[in-house]
Amino acid sequence: MTTEKITGAFDTGNRSGLIITEEMKNRLEKSGNLIVEKKDYLYGINAPYLSCTLRKLTFNNQPLEDIHNIDLKIGDANELWLGYQFLKNYVSAWDYKNKTITLLKR
Repeated sequence: MTTEKITGAFDTGNRSGLIITEEMKNRLEKSGNLIVEKKDYLYGINAPYLSCTLRKLTFNNQPLEDIHNIDLKIGDANELWLGYQFLKNYVSAWDYKNKTITLLKR
């Protein structure tokens, strides 16, 4: 099993988004960790886009929930924006003073 590292950022004002290189996309699809679909509507707007599912996510060896219906863009970096599509699976406690987020499975 190969492990791919992607920088992630939490953003409660974002649905969840993934920007990856074409090479990373190919590796993740080959491993079964990324499923990509072309869709015609983006949250009620007629705007074709790539939607994806990320599977088998972990953080510090802890398994995380799969993320569905993520906006996918091909770019020059590998970045994952963990927004609503991720956070809806957890109760999150944000400690701004200590710069930590605690996630509790719903």
